Amino acid sequence: MQKILLSIVMLIFSSNIFAAELWQGLQSGATTQQVIKSFPSTKIDSNRNLPAEIDNRLIMKDYMVFEKNFTVRFLMKNDRLKKVQLHTKFEKYDPVYSSAYDALSLKYGVPTKEISTVYGNSAKWSINGIEISLLDTFNNDLFITYSTELIDNASKL
Repeated sequence: MQKILLSIVMLIFSSNIFAAELWQGLQSGATTQQVIKSFPSTKIDSNRNLPAEIDNRLIMKDYMVFEKNFTVRFLMKNDRLKKVQLHTKFEKYDPVYSSAYDALSLKYGVPTKEISTVYGNSAKWSINGIEISLLDTFNNDLFITYSTELIDNASKL
């Protein structure tokens, strides 16, 4: 009886880890249809120039954050959501990186890693197996990426 209860608890615990909320209520591993149902303006991206770890990409344009239009990319592997990436261009000296950093810190706490170079700034947060990355580049691009790579790799250890 104890083994059965322990097995049930382990099953529940492991499924909760792998179905963590990735972004805006979407669970990691969500299907293409679930993403489209949650965000009806999402379309399948016709650009097939995809990295090896991604086999499909959904795209949603004009997502407003910090008074900026962001493009949201839902990166899929085997019809399962692996990453969500928000991207916007900004004018030089625009405080959007600082605003995003402050908002993410308010939501997720102190970053686990920060780097500042002449090429840009980055910060990372890790929460419940999800890694949140904030990056600005010297080309005035801002990326916010939500990824399950951390938990995917940890499960192999």
